[in-house]
Amino acid sequence: MINQMGWQGLTKENIKPDQTIALGSCEIPLKEMCVGYSAFANKGYSSAAMMVTKITDQSGNILATFTPRQSHALSKNGYARMLEALRSVVTNGTGWRISSLGAEMGGKTGTTDFNADGWFIGFTPNLVFGAWVGGEERYIHLNQVGGSTALPICKSFMTKVYDDSSLPYTKDAKFPMFDDAIVYKNAMFDELSDSLATTVDGVF
Repeated sequence: MINQMGWQGLTKENIKPDQTIALGSCEIPLKEMCVGYSAFANKGYSSAAMMVTKITDQSGNILATFTPRQSHALSKNGYARMLEALRSVVTNGTGWRISSLGAEMGGKTGTTDFNADGWFIGFTPNLVFGAWVGGEERYIHLNQVGGSTALPICKSFMTKVYDDSSLPYTKDAKFPMFDDAIVYKNAMFDELSDSLATTVDGVF
């Protein structure tokens, strides 16, 4: 899984092989989380983080260009299902605060025990972004969940991104889809999700 999601900064030593992995017991840096989430916006292919995409001279002539290494992380159906689930977090779940931007977007909030960490990782069809709020010492606890601490930072960032016409990101971008992908829908689950989402932030 580490290799499939393109997590370059992680090794098997970073993630202990026990049953608590499914609950998020391992620590993963924000950069690596964004790398993993890139697969949900890119038809199942994750892109490695890259700080430099091109080098130019003083006249603007391009001397070299670079493209990120990609890893095939999800099948067609896996991509379609994850995209559907993570988009519903924004439209009907704990990520609802960022939906007011009016763009196609997916994401996930996160909160650790005693609100020690607040997370939000989000993505549009062409951009992945995230925020972590917490303290270096584990005894530092927050009084709110990730949807109230980390998510507003991401919303502020994306507002500035969309307001900057020099950037190649617009609210009308659409997620790429496979025509033959299968997304299972369950009316009972949808109804339950809607009812839970209206109770308290942090249910999911």
